[in-house]
Amino acid sequence: MNRNQLLKGSVGFALGLVLWLAAGPAYHSIVATATQQVFRLAENPNVTQLQPSGNDVILNRTDFDSRSPRPQIPVRDLTFNVILLLTLLAAAGPPLRLRYGGRWITALFALFAVHVAALTAKVMTLYVLRLGAWSQANYGSVARNFWSGADHFYRFIGIYAAAFVIWWIARLDDTEKEPKPARNRRRKG
Repeated sequence: MNRNQLLKGSVGFALGLVLWLAAGPAYHSIVATATQQVFRLAENPNVTQLQPSGNDVILNRTDFDSRSPRPQIPVRDLTFNVILLLTLLAAAGPPLRLRYGGRWITALFALFAVHVAALTAKVMTLYVLRLGAWSQANYGSVARNFWSGADHFYRFIGIYAAAFVIWWIARLDDTEKEPKPARNRRRKG
């Protein structure tokens, strides 16, 4: 890594950190809304409600007892990889050139889809493991293993791997389109 890439990566890191801290509550609300739509497609009847609350999401089901406490899920822990992705994108290419704008937007949208999947896994893990007898009655061991495994994978590996894979795919076009360096050839004459 050369000095120029280090400088650009530092700018990407700062941009990602500011974006994650400043726009976090608004972004987490969008992630919660999209995740709720996933549940609306999968549930019949639709009982899952995700209510944004700053950097958390309150899980409310319409079939919960009104006197029972509502679980709160920290979403900020699921989304910090935006800092890593923006650092990698900035270090790999000039962040202020227009030709990279579409690639950055596509990469960030892909990361958004990963965040929705991560929040879905987190909610499902709560359903399959944390609701006592209700969890036991409604979910079998396969569902418990799948959803808790998906949540653990994302928290320990996927959160980093997602940023690297998205960056790797986003940079593939650069390696194909970069001009080849001119070779100094001496003519024998």
